[in-house]
Amino acid sequence: KGDSLGPMLGSFFENNNLYDAIVIGTTNNPLSYNKLEQMKNYIDSNKLKKKIIIDSALGNSMSIGKIYISKKFYSGRWSK
Repeated sequence: KGDSLGPMLGSFFENNNLYDAIVIGTTNNPLSYNKLEQMKNYIDSNKLKKKIIIDSALGNSMSIGKIYISKKFYSGRWSK
């Protein structure tokens, strides 16, 4: 099971061109932990372009209804 709200939001941004940015994490191509290394390489190769990155991970019950925004892309594996 997974969370579909993030990818649905990503698809909304991508389909409506609301921002001049690359959208990573859509219903057609969700961002999951298994794809992080591949996505990191893609992100690093497009440094000059703005990106909207939305993950599809399940959060804990304290995160329900919250949106987290960061200027940096990180995961536990890369933040060491």
